[in-house]
Amino acid sequence: MACLMLVNNKTWACADMGDEHLAEVFSIYSNDYTYSNYERLMKYWAAYTGDKTPFSAEWQERYAPWNYYFDKDCARLMLAAKRKKDEEMQLYLRNTIKYNKICDDMQSRWEYPSAEKLKVRRNTLLSIQRAAKAYGGERLKPQFSLLLMRTNMLLKDYQANQEYWVLNASKLPESVFKDMMHSLYANAILNLGQWRKACDIYVKQGDWESMEWAMRNYRNPAGIKRVYKEDPNSPTLAYLLQCYVNGGYGWEIGYGRYIEEQDEKQVNADDTKQLLQMIETDVLHNAAVRDKVMWKAAQAMLYFNNNKPEQAFKCAQEAQKLNGSKRAKHCARSIALLASTGFKPLGDAYSAYIVGELQWLMDCSDENSKKVSYSSAGEYYSEVMEYIMYNYLIPRYNTKTTTNERLALMAFMDHPHKPEYYKDNEETGLSLIWGEYGMALDSLTAKQMIAYYSYLNANISDPLLRLAVSRAYKNPDCFNDLIGTAFLREGNFAEAIPYLEKVGTKYLSAKGYNDYALNNDFKADRWFTPRPRPVKTVMNNGGKDNVKVQYCRDMLQLLSTYKLARNKEVQAEVAYVLGSRYFQASVYGDCWFLTRDYVSAYDSVRTYEKDFVAEAERYLLQSEKSKNPELKLKSMFALAHMSYAQFSVGSLCTSGEWFEGLDDCKPIYNRYTNLAQYLKGLKTPPDYITKCDILHEFITKRMR
Repeated sequence: MACLMLVNNKTWACADMGDEHLAEVFSIYSNDYTYSNYERLMKYWAAYTGDKTPFSAEWQERYAPWNYYFDKDCARLMLAAKRKKDEEMQLYLRNTIKYNKICDDMQSRWEYPSAEKLKVRRNTLLSIQRAAKAYGGERLKPQFSLLLMRTNMLLKDYQANQEYWVLNASKLPESVFKDMMHSLYANAILNLGQWRKACDIYVKQGDWESMEWAMRNYRNPAGIKRVYKEDPNSPTLAYLLQCYVNGGYGWEIGYGRYIEEQDEKQVNADDTKQLLQMIETDVLHNAAVRDKVMWKAAQAMLYFNNNKPEQAFKCAQEAQKLNGSKRAKHCARSIALLASTGFKPLGDAYSAYIVGELQWLMDCSDENSKKVSYSSAGEYYSEVMEYIMYNYLIPRYNTKTTTNERLALMAFMDHPHKPEYYKDNEETGLSLIWGEYGMALDSLTAKQMIAYYSYLNANISDPLLRLAVSRAYKNPDCFNDLIGTAFLREGNFAEAIPYLEKVGTKYLSAKGYNDYALNNDFKADRWFTPRPRPVKTVMNNGGKDNVKVQYCRDMLQLLSTYKLARNKEVQAEVAYVLGSRYFQASVYGDCWFLTRDYVSAYDSVRTYEKDFVAEAERYLLQSEKSKNPELKLKSMFALAHMSYAQFSVGSLCTSGEWFEGLDDCKPIYNRYTNLAQYLKGLKTPPDYITKCDILHEFITKRMR
């Protein structure tokens, strides 16, 4: 348990959800308190220590920036206390560290502690408790009070915590420490039988772990109905409704309730029907209910989840006219947008409606994100927008119109909140290749790319598509590079050159592979050339000096020479060079950057591009037939290297274990066997043969 933090320790959700685009559109209950409370705690310690490091941009991007002050047994806090000669704070920190160690021990132990260890633990807690009770000062009264209630909790003295909160802690000035004690009070009264009152506190505190346990049997219509009958305005209802409507566990995303077995689906359908009836016949007519919007929005979401988008839209629209919280009204509006995608026909009128709703979502996201540095409030709006666009709206444009519309909408979603993103950071336009939009662009043929770029610069009448096109990145350098590279990877070198020659130096210098590209030569044979380490270099290769232009010109000359050659031996020599060039520009070569902006160990040939590896093999098989023994040997060595490069991808091969896990790979064994057999007839093999440890290992250990 982190030092001086909330008892219910939280973690940030891992940022990258991949391409699933999940969100809870019905999201009334928020655990935002958790994040704002952490920030309040950090601000307290920042003021005390004078160290504001966690509030820097670098630290705010980290997984758990609040741990900064509490690392290594609160070393930074203790150092500040000693520097100030603050004896009271040192006493508090020493006892808190003892408490934290007990919590860590309780959480991490797999084996039940012995009686002796339990005795030691209890004695330590009693010692901390005595120190907290003995504190007679006023300055750190909230901190020592928190320490006292924490020890009471672990000693299971719930009555003591209830009484201490009512008689003492509740009367202290407002502070983050008082809020922590309120959560401990909720824990006490929960254990003393005051279930609903405790749950209401947990909801307000954003304590999802405690709520999940306390309400584990109430996340269903029967449980919702029971709480509603006791108090129609119980804060707990927001959590329970959100849990049930979303089919998961509150703020955790999960839709298991909608993918159950058939017999369970019927039970769930009956449950949903009961809840819908309760909302319609009771809740909405109950004058005592203050947040009718929340209930009507829940009704709308349930209709949508049950494939009734028109009814859901109607409910969501009606919900916005009822009394309720701002959050609930925003949820209702979001649900209306979601539901509209299920039945509204595409056209200018609907498109204009979408533009208005998207702008509203972006404005809300920006407004809420500015309020609390560690808040997740703004994320709701951006997540809803992403969820609706990617899962419901973009697919409709993909099936109803052409590829260009879908791509434009994806371009808009690349950075919807910041249209100036690319303008302010010209080189960051390259980052689009890593996203979903970039992957879509990567799947286009050169001609499709030309058509799409033309579309981005056209006059669009549809309001939504006009917005998308206005926000899309349209840098000519970027698209000339994309188009030229697409032609290159298709093997259309002559058509690639005019586009690649237009790409400016500044743009090329910003490429992520810049340093790597400058230290690799496509004219070098990959099988003879150790991969160099990238060295920082200033790039100056725009226009005709673009390495891709050089490659295209070189390939055109080689292909012409090959075609015009009348002598088979001359043609074989050119074939070897062509094989080398094609392989270097493939995903397995050093110069992969000629055909793509990034590469991975599991990359593969796109459906529309020329298979450079297959081309390399075709030419090397021809040069292998040469009567020139030197050329023949080089070709055989190259073919062996190519087979190994392709089929060893993903294998953790290293010296002495070059063939580990590759025993059943016939292409590799066949190539190396042919090479080894040929070498038997050579008296003095060249250096590249004698120094090849992969070949040596094959001959000595693997050759059959």
